[in-house]
Amino acid sequence: MNKSHCILLSLILLLSACGQDKGKAHFNESQSLSDTSILKVALLPTLDCLPFSLAKEHGIYKQLGVKVKFIYYKSQMDIDQQLAQGKVDAGASDLFRAMLMQSNKSPVKYYMSTPRQWYLFAGKRLRVNKVQQLGDRMIGMARFSCPDYFCDYIRSQIPTRSGLLLRAQVNDIQLRLQMLNNSQIDAAVLPAPLSIVAEQRGHTRLATAEGLNGMAGLAVHSNINKTQRSALNKLIQGYNMEIDSLKAHPIGPLTSWLNRIYGIDSIPVKVQRSKMMSHAFKPQSDKVNTALKWMRSKNRLGRHYTADTLLWAK
Repeated sequence: MNKSHCILLSLILLLSACGQDKGKAHFNESQSLSDTSILKVALLPTLDCLPFSLAKEHGIYKQLGVKVKFIYYKSQMDIDQQLAQGKVDAGASDLFRAMLMQSNKSPVKYYMSTPRQWYLFAGKRLRVNKVQQLGDRMIGMARFSCPDYFCDYIRSQIPTRSGLLLRAQVNDIQLRLQMLNNSQIDAAVLPAPLSIVAEQRGHTRLATAEGLNGMAGLAVHSNINKTQRSALNKLIQGYNMEIDSLKAHPIGPLTSWLNRIYGIDSIPVKVQRSKMMSHAFKPQSDKVNTALKWMRSKNRLGRHYTADTLLWAK
């Protein structure tokens, strides 16, 4: 890496550290966060998290008799911190981060997978139209998570003579897109629906992380009470009911929700019928084993950690 790249990398990391905030959106419930009868769930501005919000808006959770409060963050790392400290009962996370938290003795378990997809985009100002051209380019991602795992695949596609894949940790996914728009990074790993916004802005989609389906979803704090444990099942039940409703009767005016919660002006209705909007599902053992092997290769887990206690046992 030459001197200019080193300076640029330092500036990118400084910008991402200064620019990231908790990203917490308002929630319009009157109950206190200390009310233990309420299931407190932290969500990301990703398409797979949207059905939770819509299920509440449409009265599904009230119908199921579950009290739930959603708190919105722009960074999965912020959610993981809140989850590990027991400040939320459940949160959008992934297998990699759940393993890391468990290995660090945090009382966290992985509960359910959702269809969260990730995409690699190159900035529109670059003359890059394939992954192999990303040598010595700066890519925005988050370490020891699904995007980082995806970056290893990307790196394997770049010829050695073309240089390194320079990873800039930008945890805030909306900031990641903003930095791509401003040419502060060369490429970024983005989830839907930010991937749709990136395409609308003219950025080039280079790859889709097909193999990551099932590696992200919902993690929970192990010490939640009996009422909250019961609410977990209804949380997923309501999620799946909303998915069925969206597929049977797609609604066009999602703009207000996407703008208020996600900061996105519009999204194609066709997305609601796509594989991006599907039921939550149980974690698959092969995905768990893949994540475990990769995390071990990064030396991020304790020597005796086995992931035997990773999954939530009903």
